[in-house]
Amino acid sequence: MSLVKRAKNWHYRFVCHKRIWSGDTGWAATERNRIPASLYEAEQRRNVLLGKGGITKIMPIPFADAAVPFLADCEVKHANKPNTYKRMRGSFASLTVYFSNKLVSTMTRADTISYKNWRTNASDVKPVTIRHDMHALSKFFQYAEIQRWSGGNPVHSDDIPSDKDAVRIHPVTPEEERWYFAKLLKKNLPQLHDLGRLMLLMGPRPEELLAVESTHIDLFDAQLQIVEGKSAAAKRSLKFDGECREILTRLKGAAERAGSRYIFHAERDLKLPLSLSTIETQQSKLDAPFVIYDLRHTFATRAVRDKINLWALVKIMGHKDLRSIARYVHLNQEDMDAAMLALHKTTASG
Repeated sequence: MSLVKRAKNWHYRFVCHKRIWSGDTGWAATERNRIPASLYEAEQRRNVLLGKGGITKIMPIPFADAAVPFLADCEVKHANKPNTYKRMRGSFASLTVYFSNKLVSTMTRADTISYKNWRTNASDVKPVTIRHDMHALSKFFQYAEIQRWSGGNPVHSDDIPSDKDAVRIHPVTPEEERWYFAKLLKKNLPQLHDLGRLMLLMGPRPEELLAVESTHIDLFDAQLQIVEGKSAAAKRSLKFDGECREILTRLKGAAERAGSRYIFHAERDLKLPLSLSTIETQQSKLDAPFVIYDLRHTFATRAVRDKINLWALVKIMGHKDLRSIARYVHLNQEDMDAAMLALHKTTASG
């Protein structure tokens, strides 16, 4: 028998008749209440042994079978965030292979740690992928508790790898920018080139651009409508000019001539969109491994250097507050020195 703290109360969990039984004792999780909570647990165990009602049984179900309704539930919950669902489904490809016919009710923390170690030892699996896997597994057990397939969540927060190494902090330099876009044209990837230029000059997410239809581009008023995104704040209208006008005019015309709904029809038809945000280039002439999402970070960093209004930048980037923007702006010592000198000049002139 055992007691665990959950939702400010002592909860019991024990095995009887080859099943797991769990529930809320109703006693606050303090040391003073441990004894009465234990007595309550003992009473529930006696009820089970005597065949009395009042306790909901934990139903045995193999992990692979339980994964099916869980993923179906995820697809509905994340209908507005398809990438979140696809990431969850991707994690369950390996989770289902590893746990397969193991009963959900019998899974322990040792099992989840064993899975994490198995994934870590795979040479081609990155730490961020393992983080996604463990987070997906934790979400699964929350669902399993509701379905009465499990009496608790064996995935602890400290079992999930930190995401600090997954955060991009590499705005590209002008030299890197020239090298990267020349490389795309040399490899005959004009649409990826155009997508990257729009990210760099306007700041949208790659998946937002891939959802742009020709009707979302208003050449008369020079407005690009972003109608799909990660949240309500992602839906916005972006003004364009210069190189952006040339690119969007060309893409809109090409899409209409081809009878395509989307301006990035080639990549969409070839099923490349999901890989665009994680494409890595060679390190040649780059200070760090490069992914296309770096261009969004570069846009935000350059905008701040150009003294843009921060609240305007929040709206342009499709965020709801400044906290999100802070992850995209990466200023160096030279930026800090320039800001301090400008402040001193302002103070002296006042």
